[in-house]
Amino acid sequence: MTRWIYTRGRAGGVGEYGLWDGGSPPVLRTHFHDEGQWTAVLAGRRVFRVGAEVVTVAAGQCLYIPAGVVHQGLEAGSAEVRCINAYAPACRGDRPILVDDMPIGALAALAGVSREHFSRRFRRAAGCAPQDFRIQHRLNQARSRLKGDEPIAAIAADLGFADQSHLGRLFRQAFGVAPMAYRRMMA
Repeated sequence: MTRWIYTRGRAGGVGEYGLWDGGSPPVLRTHFHDEGQWTAVLAGRRVFRVGAEVVTVAAGQCLYIPAGVVHQGLEAGSAEVRCINAYAPACRGDRPILVDDMPIGALAALAGVSREHFSRRFRRAAGCAPQDFRIQHRLNQARSRLKGDEPIAAIAADLGFADQSHLGRLFRQAFGVAPMAYRRMMA
């Protein structure tokens, strides 16, 4: 297998699983999830950037990434990797970050700082720029909506992507699969 495979979990527990069993997983764009992510490495190793820290997870180890925490899967240099990601409702103590559609400049004005200062402070606190955070929030909304039968083009338009291919490109970069492939796995 050379791609992520996603499957639904049981109601009331883990909402979704992701499985990788093959070569080294692809480098993914910086992203976050609305759920907490447990990663269990069964063979090889995974390397993540979580906030500003780089974390290596070896075979037999697990990593928990709280909901709303910005992270990125990095090149691990491990030829064969087998791992399972479990995405579960946020644990007590997780602090998902709220998203507001107010323009960044207006948020900065409310905070009494310049747009640039606001963006620098946001990047230090959240691990990515405010606009990147908003895009990832929209990708998480698309991920949730793809579990239904709404047309992908309608989801893309409703969430403010330029078109279906724009959503598809960013979705693959964040989650390692195309939206339609993800939908089929969740059926």
